[in-house]
Amino acid sequence: MSTTTNAGDTAASTAANTFGATTTAAEVINGVDLTGRRAIVTGGASGIGVETARALVMAGAEVTIAVRNLAAGDQTVLDIRTSHPGAKVAAAPLDLADQRSVAAFVSAWGGPLHILVNNAGLMASPSCGHRRAGSCSSPPTTSATSRWRSGCTKPSPRRAARDS
Repeated sequence: MSTTTNAGDTAASTAANTFGATTTAAEVINGVDLTGRRAIVTGGASGIGVETARALVMAGAEVTIAVRNLAAGDQTVLDIRTSHPGAKVAAAPLDLADQRSVAAFVSAWGGPLHILVNNAGLMASPSCGHRRAGSCSSPPTTSATSRWRSGCTKPSPRRAARDS
């Protein structure tokens, strides 16, 4: 096991030696302290997204589950809070196939973003078919990622003041 003090380096070196097909998210995050870190998990209301959000919360992160179905997201938040009282977790509406939804989510986001888990995806989707202006049934990933980078990773007011 590595003796480095950087949690990311330790996890990476440990991963090469012990993680495999049956490794759980909780096992991967074990020993990593994410206290004070903020994360977004897209598609966090089902499957791997739920377990990713749960693992990040267990490590101390404040997690926003970004979902198309807010009721499902709220249920996931309730489930996580039930198993982890005091967890800092919330659900927020986000439809990555709708640029207006992405813009609204980014505009509503305040403060820093430390971790972005791009878990949401479309399965067996037809080629891009516009449903309405500014939306697409199969959005290009790079477009959504660019918007995240430009909108959510803007410096906090405190950092902006300190850096100026």
